[in-house]
Amino acid sequence: MDKFMNENKKLLCHGALAWIIVVLLGFILIVLVFKAGMLVGGSKSRFSSYRADNYHKNFRGYSGERFSNLIEQKKAGYEAFKAEAETKGMTIEEYKEYLTKQKK
Repeated sequence: MDKFMNENKKLLCHGALAWIIVVLLGFILIVLVFKAGMLVGGSKSRFSSYRADNYHKNFRGYSGERFSNLIEQKKAGYEAFKAEAETKGMTIEEYKEYLTKQKK
């Protein structure tokens, strides 16, 4: 009977040790999954932050050199329009009306 009790205690110790190992491995797995989620979330956050920092560069209108070139082009176009109106002996407003009537 004494021998049977010793064997039973040994089996109980091995079973308890196996459960402890399983619980520890499960805990480590859960920690690794959460850590992977944090890494993915951090990379998404960095991407979003980088995109927000450069939003004005990605979706801006005319600025700097491009804007000054646009203004000069508009000035040149206006001067040409004004010169053409003067050659016809009209003011700019009269010339605009004249052109709209020709288009119709």
